[in-house]
Amino acid sequence: MIRAEAQTVAEAWFEALLSGVALNAFCLERFGREPAIQLGTDPFNLQGEPDAPFVVVVPMQTKDGPDLSAAEGERIEYRLMLALGLEDGAVESVGGRGKVFRGYRSAAEFEARALQVLMDSAYRPAVWESETAQPGENYFERHVFITVTAENTIGGF
Repeated sequence: MIRAEAQTVAEAWFEALLSGVALNAFCLERFGREPAIQLGTDPFNLQGEPDAPFVVVVPMQTKDGPDLSAAEGERIEYRLMLALGLEDGAVESVGGRGKVFRGYRSAAEFEARALQVLMDSAYRPAVWESETAQPGENYFERHVFITVTAENTIGGF
C-alpha cells in the first residue's frame, strides 16, 4: 500500500461499497432497496432517515510523523467513520412479557456486511468500534470508527 491520505482510503471504500454484492442483497432483502452510498456529508442536511438504508464514508484523520513511525515500526494510520442508517420497526414478542426491537440486530448485521466489503478492499480495516443510536421512531444509525494502518513508504525520519 502506498502513502495516501484518509480521503484516498474513503474514495476506495466508496467505490467498493457501491459494488458490494452481498451488502446490496442484504439491504434489498431486509429494507426493500439497495443502500444509498455517500462520500462525506452535507452539514446543512444531516437528516438521514429519508435516505435509509444508507452508508456514509467520512475521512477523519491521517496520522503520521517521526514519533508515530518510530513507535509503530514505520506505520501510518488512517481514521475513518462509516455511518449506517436504516429503518426497521419489527418487534418480536418473547414469552408474552418481553420485546425485542429488531433494529439493533439489523444495524449490527448491516455493519457486518459493510465491513466485509471493506475487508476485501485494498485498505483493510485494522481495528474498529461501533455504537448504535435510535434518533427516530423505527430509525437506527450505526457509527463505526475505523483505523487502517499502512507501512510508511516515504521513510527518512
